[in-house]
Amino acid sequence: MRLSEEYNNEIIENLSFFKESGKPLKLTVASGESFNLFVARINKRDNKIELGNVITGGKFITSFTNIVSIYSADRSVMVDTLGHKVSINKMEQPKLPNTGVDFFEVCRAASLARKSIRVSVVTGEHYTGSVLGLNRYSVGLTELQDLRGKIDIYFDWVTAIEVL
Repeated sequence: MRLSEEYNNEIIENLSFFKESGKPLKLTVASGESFNLFVARINKRDNKIELGNVITGGKFITSFTNIVSIYSADRSVMVDTLGHKVSINKMEQPKLPNTGVDFFEVCRAASLARKSIRVSVVTGEHYTGSVLGLNRYSVGLTELQDLRGKIDIYFDWVTAIEVL
């Protein structure tokens, strides 16, 4: 999948916040794996991100196209066991869903009506919360059920959105 410059900038801006603030993030990728790490490096030229664990020195490298969601939480919530370098082969990635549904409009309507939404993604995860922010590429949720913090979910990986 070729990403537009605007989409890349959206992801870079989101990840740059975590890199500059030194805050950990939970990154979920298309294979369903989640990593609780710090942003070590953002490679804009190759559209890749390197996450690292300061304690173990472990690294995770992936392409922007594999990012399903970015979750921010308190440091106390973040636990990581990654102790080695890993990457995910592109052949292992599921195909992008092509639903034709305008998820932006669904989220916008829910936000205007002050309703919560449940977002389902290709990894099988479901996130329930209130719309915090919205653009044509992603939705930010807060007041998450069973989670503290906020999460940004990219529409390319969304399979369904239910207004509650």
